[in-house]
Amino acid sequence: MMNVITNAYSNSASSLFQAKIMKFLDDILITPLSAMEISMGYIIGGLARGVLNGILVLLLGLLLTGTTVAHPLLVLVFLLVVGWAFGAAGLLVGIYARSFENIQVLVNFFFTPLVFLGGVFYSIDMLPPLWRGVSLFNPLYYMINGLRYAVLGVADSSPWWSLFISIIAAALFTSAGVILFSRGYRIKE
Repeated sequence: MMNVITNAYSNSASSLFQAKIMKFLDDILITPLSAMEISMGYIIGGLARGVLNGILVLLLGLLLTGTTVAHPLLVLVFLLVVGWAFGAAGLLVGIYARSFENIQVLVNFFFTPLVFLGGVFYSIDMLPPLWRGVSLFNPLYYMINGLRYAVLGVADSSPWWSLFISIIAAALFTSAGVILFSRGYRIKE
């Protein structure tokens, strides 16, 4: 899941930021494409990179461990939804970013700690009650938990609740990104 998150996010954020600073976003903006269509292009680019990386890491893991996937279709659904969510988050950050450091701040100070607090390497049931409660407010926990259930058949909380939270995150990030892009916020800086 961490590969999906970081690759989907990094692809769309850095692609949009580079287009802004190298001024070739201007060429894209004069095409007969709507802001929605351009936004979707960046999000889908991030989604493709994230999902491809996620699938490759999963296949390598399966090859090395000899395990099987409990719910293959659900794995694909989680990879697509989370890849979309973080492709859209990357669009948001690409719009706001004024330097490459701005893009990495979110990864270094938010995504990575939230992923580790989300139970990547352990079940949150192993945490003290305070930290377990904190983890339940972490949206990345639900994304990780959902994929864990889809791959291993084991979950700390409802996989359907995890899917719902993931879809809500994707919808919120997409809506915010498309609205800002359509308003032209920081697009031609």
